[in-house]
Amino acid sequence: LEQHLTSDCPRRPVVCQFCQEKIEMHNQPAHVEVCKRFLIPCPNGCKRKEIPREELTAHLECDCPLQVISCPFSEQGCQFRGKKRQIRAHLDNELMLHILLLRDAVQAFHNLLDLQMQAVRDSQAAVKKMQLKLQRCETFFEPSFVWKIDGYREKFEEAQQGRKTTLFSNPFYSHRHGYRVCLSICPNGEQRHRGKYLAVFICICRGEYDALLSWPFSHPVRALPLHMPSV
Repeated sequence: LEQHLTSDCPRRPVVCQFCQEKIEMHNQPAHVEVCKRFLIPCPNGCKRKEIPREELTAHLECDCPLQVISCPFSEQGCQFRGKKRQIRAHLDNELMLHILLLRDAVQAFHNLLDLQMQAVRDSQAAVKKMQLKLQRCETFFEPSFVWKIDGYREKFEEAQQGRKTTLFSNPFYSHRHGYRVCLSICPNGEQRHRGKYLAVFICICRGEYDALLSWPFSHPVRALPLHMPSV
């Protein structure tokens, strides 16, 4: 029985001589095929004959003088491939080629960057346009319209002098799908009230939904000054 357990049993435990892992005897051939520390020769036939399997990739990429590799400038368009000694000679002999490839790569990068920056500017302009459009819609379809007149004192003086007697607001809609109107004021009054009162008018403008509305316009309108500077 002891001999069976130590020498004959196919399931007896053994230690892999390469990785020191414990395995069953009958699994040894399969384990050798995948053992990370199993020694294998360089597939390129260099002087290294015993390389742990897990180190083979690093050997081929960094150490093997017979490994065929691409030129370091392959991403820039150089198609040369060769062994390390050939690569070194290629780098020494084709310096101008690689400088030109780098120049073209930098120019292509700048062109791509310009296109991306233009796309960003276009997107920003489109967003700003949509924001303005939304702001206009929110303003134009409000049931109330606030008209802020900057520099009112100067405009009042112009009206007194007869240079610009009437001011007009931006058009807006009375309600969604409603009348398109604008406000006008005469800061110095109008006709027989000139010089005495501020005249306010509502003007009916041609609108997008006129065919759907009842005419003539007969809705009540209230104008309320929120702040009147002393003139």
